Amino acid sequence: MKLKLYITAFLIIFQFYHSIGQDFAPIGAKWYYTEQFAFSGDISYLWIESVGDTIIKGKDCKILENNGGLMCAFHNTKDFVYYEDSIVYFYVPEIDTFQILYNSKAQKDSSWTIMFGMDLESKLDTIQVVVDSVSYVTINSKELKKLHVSYKSLNSGWENLGYGGEIIERIGDNNYLFNLYSLSGIVCDGNYSGGLRCYQDSELGFYSTGIADSCNYTYKWTGIESNSANTNYNIYPNPTSDWIEIETMTSEELLITILDLSGKVLIKKISLGSSRVNLTNLHEGLYILKIKQSDKVLETRKIIKE
Repeated sequence: MKLKLYITAFLIIFQFYHSIGQDFAPIGAKWYYTEQFAFSGDISYLWIESVGDTIIKGKDCKILENNGGLMCAFHNTKDFVYYEDSIVYFYVPEIDTFQILYNSKAQKDSSWTIMFGMDLESKLDTIQVVVDSVSYVTINSKELKKLHVSYKSLNSGWENLGYGGEIIERIGDNNYLFNLYSLSGIVCDGNYSGGLRCYQDSELGFYSTGIADSCNYTYKWTGIESNSANTNYNIYPNPTSDWIEIETMTSEELLITILDLSGKVLIKKISLGSSRVNLTNLHEGLYILKIKQSDKVLETRKIIKE
């Protein structure tokens, strides 16, 4: 009888601590992301930190503070999330309800829908998150599930727009924790994320992706670089279906890259002056065009592939 009681007590304690160990955004958790800008070569960083607890609609939520967020993506001064049965939910004040942010139970070809914020026409955005594949990554001796996903617009008239992402269990999307872009009237030239630099919490420990020299690395585009980058570019057509033409007066060597919104380089091309970039192998959606000379960013544009 005593043996059964000991076993039962052990299982209860094990399940309790196991559930604690699988928590999302424990207090003190902090994310750092590279922050880049549409019309500048400046580089800064974005951070999000779990700073406390609160109760919303009967749910025990973590309070997440940030240092400004992304201009063209869903964000608030503070966000509220809770974790239940391997699913992360976040509170959407515009509709006074919780939506699924991440579903760690999801398998290939499964999906979930997110309604959030307000688009440029003051309507709710709706995005479907589709799991394209599943893999695993080991971080600090812990094996974590990784979802390779596509974010697809469900907004009327914008159904062909989308972007990719990678969601790591307990850490979130590698692009930004709330990787939710308004895809209705996406013409928006502000800051954007260059990807996750660092994550740390008391359970998982410290994790660096290595994309920056430090978690809080910054770079200021100097006046000399601004003068050298004073080149006009004519980029058309945009939106486009097959290709974009880049016209410039310079004949110097340029590095042209096309990236998705997660920061993944999809096309890289060296050009001497004007150039045409073939986009036929890309899916319909939103992309970022960068033109660089050496380490200087000369131009950044958002490109819509129809």
